[in-house]
Amino acid sequence: MMKNYTGDRGFGKPSKNRGMSTSGKKMFVVSSVCFSIIVSILVAGCIGGDDSQENTTPPVQDRNPLMPAGPMPEAFLNIKGYGLNLNFSFKELANRTDLINNTFCMKNELGVWSNSTYVGVSLFNLVGNFSPPIDGGLVKFTAEDDGYSKTVAWPLLKKYKDGGNDTVIALAMNGSFITGNKGPMRLVCSSLMGAYWVGNLTRIEFIPWELKIILPSFTPVFYNISQLKQMETTTTNYTNPKNGTVTPYTGVNLTTLISAAGLTLNSSHSLTFKGMDDYEVKLNWSDIENAYLESGNSSVIAYQSNGTALTWEDKGPIMVVIPGMASQKQVKNLVSIQIEVIA
Repeated sequence: MMKNYTGDRGFGKPSKNRGMSTSGKKMFVVSSVCFSIIVSILVAGCIGGDDSQENTTPPVQDRNPLMPAGPMPEAFLNIKGYGLNLNFSFKELANRTDLINNTFCMKNELGVWSNSTYVGVSLFNLVGNFSPPIDGGLVKFTAEDDGYSKTVAWPLLKKYKDGGNDTVIALAMNGSFITGNKGPMRLVCSSLMGAYWVGNLTRIEFIPWELKIILPSFTPVFYNISQLKQMETTTTNYTNPKNGTVTPYTGVNLTTLISAAGLTLNSSHSLTFKGMDDYEVKLNWSDIENAYLESGNSSVIAYQSNGTALTWEDKGPIMVVIPGMASQKQVKNLVSIQIEVIA
């Protein structure tokens, strides 16, 4: 019975009940060949297709479920400095398996507080075990469109991370890709002020720690730690006015440093010392001179304390030490000195 059923369907050996003429046999062979050709064409079309179609339609990458639906932005991120040279496309970052989801309570331009949820990847995960040397402890984040940039101390970011506040390269906000001048990639860290949340982020660079001296002519002069150490050294003693503890600091005499920058200080000048955390102290040069006369110790830009290099955790890598003045006048993590003429 199975034979007859198969024969009736026109496949395999014909049944005796059906019979077939010579011309019928020829037609059957031709029909079978045509059918085979048609099936082959259909199968080939489904499986392979022509080469040009395959090249213009790349396979779809798996999407991390934390990312929004829709086409991903075309953007790239470069991380470099001290042997690093990493390049990531937006898609590569978005398809990583280590994306994190953080919600922050922030104040908008109108002063209204609201929650915003960011999805992105930790900067520390991107660079792995990399750690810059002590004189390269700055990280510069730069936007592509207008070159807007902000510089942060790497040890400070590590400190924030250890406290539970990671530095994130954000790829999405509140369930959507980030648009406008804030996206498509944005630096996000709840421990940093909003001005440091660089939008349209394309470059991250590890750079040497430099002291910027801004002269009254607004001409900037830069010194890194290696250059400071090549200058004549001075050791001064700072006495803590609260407990009387005496600490020796070694560095460059403040007068010597400003002279090397091209200016001779006098009573018409004021100096503003600024730290990495934007803390600043403005003093008249005459007050600094009076502190020297009272204490007998010179003011220095210090890079050592008790013969040991200053670290970020120990107010370094450089700080200003002004004996005879209160401890809050000693600016740690020093990044700039601006000199102005008193009006």
